[in-house]
Amino acid sequence: MREILLMMAAATFLGCEDKEPLEKLTSISSNSTPGQNITTKVIPKTSVSRNARKPNVLFIAIDDLNDWVGALGGHPQAKTPNIDLLAKRGILFTQAYCSAPACNASRSSLLFGLQPSTTGIYSNSHDWRQVPFLKKTVNLPKHFKENGYLTLGAGKLFHAHTFFNERNLSGYSDPSAWLDYFPSKTQQMPAEATPKKWPV
Repeated sequence: MREILLMMAAATFLGCEDKEPLEKLTSISSNSTPGQNITTKVIPKTSVSRNARKPNVLFIAIDDLNDWVGALGGHPQAKTPNIDLLAKRGILFTQAYCSAPACNASRSSLLFGLQPSTTGIYSNSHDWRQVPFLKKTVNLPKHFKENGYLTLGAGKLFHAHTFFNERNLSGYSDPSAWLDYFPSKTQQMPAEATPKKWPV
């Protein structure tokens, strides 16, 4: 069995099903069966010491998320039973502060543990992989991977912006930090359905 770090940019939680044996773990890049999501493939691992088990970690990063989920007080129009159940089963952080008012700067800050004033990343177009000292800095998913976790990711974790241009789908990910990633280790975001006329 393995400890899991599963990072997702967005998720639909269809319920908590029984965990499967590791040999049945399939790539999250492959097509899943209807009603199944990648959380149903997550399983803990026995650590080197049978008495010391590391917890599984599910990290969800969503842009512009308000506090309308039920676990945070809710909103009459928002029905979030599955995320509320997940909040009851794990640790819920109720006071979160953003280090910068831009996706890329705040995501880089969170995933490296460094403020924008240290990284120099303030805009969405600044690729952290081009910052010399960050190339030698271990990011959060890589830290988990280097410490025995099975790291799986999906969607926009490090910054990615599409604006209906396929060249931006890859984003600023770190392929070496993941065992597997959806849609792939080199493309954070799936292709979008684009309107015939843009801007709309």
